[in-house]
Amino acid sequence: MTTLTATTVSPREARTPAPTVEIAGVDWPLYKVQAIVIGILVATLVGAVTQSGELTAWTLTIVTAVAWCVRRAACARPTRA
Repeated sequence: MTTLTATTVSPREARTPAPTVEIAGVDWPLYKVQAIVIGILVATLVGAVTQSGELTAWTLTIVTAVAWCVRRAACARPTRA
């Protein structure tokens, strides 16, 4: 005999909601704001040091994407019941 077992809570419902920040009346997840701020700071620093637009753009893109993914993963940890 085969038995099918289904869970009642989807993985999306089991996650804790990400902390938000209100910007111009819109709630933004905190990890997005942090990634953007980190990207701006890194772009300013790299641009001032290297004077290279290409290197600044590549560094900005990579650092912002990594910060976004790492912070999102930290905020999306599932809750334990």
